[in-house]
Amino acid sequence: MQNNQVIEIHFSKVKMTVLLILSLGLIALGLWFIIAPPQVRTSYLNDADRVTIGAYFCMALGAFSILKISRNFFNNEPMLIIDNAGMTNNTKGATAKYISWADVEKAEIISIRRQSFIIFHVKNPEEYISNQASFLKRKAMQLDHKVFGGPITMNTVGLKISLYKLLDIINEKLEKNSN
Repeated sequence: MQNNQVIEIHFSKVKMTVLLILSLGLIALGLWFIIAPPQVRTSYLNDADRVTIGAYFCMALGAFSILKISRNFFNNEPMLIIDNAGMTNNTKGATAKYISWADVEKAEIISIRRQSFIIFHVKNPEEYISNQASFLKRKAMQLDHKVFGGPITMNTVGLKISLYKLLDIINEKLEKNSN
């Protein structure tokens, strides 16, 4: 890797297509439960109100997912920009838009219930937490810092890179900047 190389990572159209198909499946499942509810012998699922509420919830979740995914599907801007100074995260769920390599002590992968994330241990976690404008994201960052030791998390769902490849790139940049 060159010293001045800028790495741009975009959304994966293949992953987005799979998520769109799954979202359409949720809508279809909800419609099926409304049009022809399955006949089961449990008292919980035989309650028509519960089945109807569940069906509408499935359709709403599917529709919301389609809106969110389709907005990213046609976006050609890079979601992650990695250079020698740091990393810019343009994803909508980002807890930190910019992370300077000078602030990062280490990055590692953590797993919670089969979902893996990269967590960044930074020298000044309170600064990153206080810079977060969203109350919910700020509270999530405080909890992440308390439980995992770092306030900034990142996953690669929907990106054209694997979690392990991204961690390799991050560790390479951290090593170059520590020298």
